[in-house]
Amino acid sequence: MAAQSILGRLDPAAIVTDPFPHIVVTEALAPDYYAALASSFPDAATVAGSAEMANNRAYRMTAPKALQDPAVAPIWREFIGYHCSDAYLRELVRFWGPAIAREYPRFEAMVGKPLAETSGAMRRYSRQAQLDPANLDADVALDCQFVVNSPVRERSSVRGPHLDQPYTLFAALLYFRDPADPSEGGDLELYRARGAGGRFDARYHVPPEAVEAFRTVRYAPNTLVMWLNTPNALHGVTPRAITETPRRYINFVADCYGLATDVLFDVPRTPAAAVKGWAQHALRKRFLRRGRAGDGAAGGA
Repeated sequence: MAAQSILGRLDPAAIVTDPFPHIVVTEALAPDYYAALASSFPDAATVAGSAEMANNRAYRMTAPKALQDPAVAPIWREFIGYHCSDAYLRELVRFWGPAIAREYPRFEAMVGKPLAETSGAMRRYSRQAQLDPANLDADVALDCQFVVNSPVRERSSVRGPHLDQPYTLFAALLYFRDPADPSEGGDLELYRARGAGGRFDARYHVPPEAVEAFRTVRYAPNTLVMWLNTPNALHGVTPRAITETPRRYINFVADCYGLATDVLFDVPRTPAAAVKGWAQHALRKRFLRRGRAGDGAAGGA
């Protein structure tokens, strides 16, 4: 069965622009194709490993690891491979092009080329992926991850209000809820800032009182939510009730590690986060300058 794109059944006219560009669809993939994927979704041990899992924690299997794991079904390897390809990025650019132009009118200057010419490739995993030379070969590093949120022994949220990293261009979640899952919660809430908003910590979390929910995306089978990452793209997960059933989804990521501006946007940070962020930005800029100088020397040889 050929891989189907998560954009294949979507209409750009359905993109909501306020307070940030996003789209939600409740039957993202063709039902038969979704059923084939769902029936072969890896079990929690395959994704998380054999060690005992912590309470309500996110465990991920990156695309490179999934493609090398014989326990991952061929239909999934085809799906993951496509959603980490340059062809998929071409789809993203066509679908989201007007929103990118509106939110980031200087994006082409940031990336150093016309939007239509940006290239995409699978993101390689390392402890500092944003500094990995392999992730600078393409303008956009793509990942398609299996994610399970572990069983809940104490009612809790796996992650509160936050932004994605400021070098992330797109993010998307496709839910694979187990039909036998009777638990409550685990929905995705989309937020807008309340008043002046708040200051973000080192992981780009913001205090709950600094936001207000404007839309809830139910954790339901074959439901997709996708957004263009901006300073307003606030989101978080509602608390899950006690349950032994993992929360399952696919996480789609599109990161820009080689931007001339280092990041797409800046937001107010807590003092400690601001210092850490300044150090990280300085390291990235130094690394990128060194890499570009090396590229120039190689090109002239």
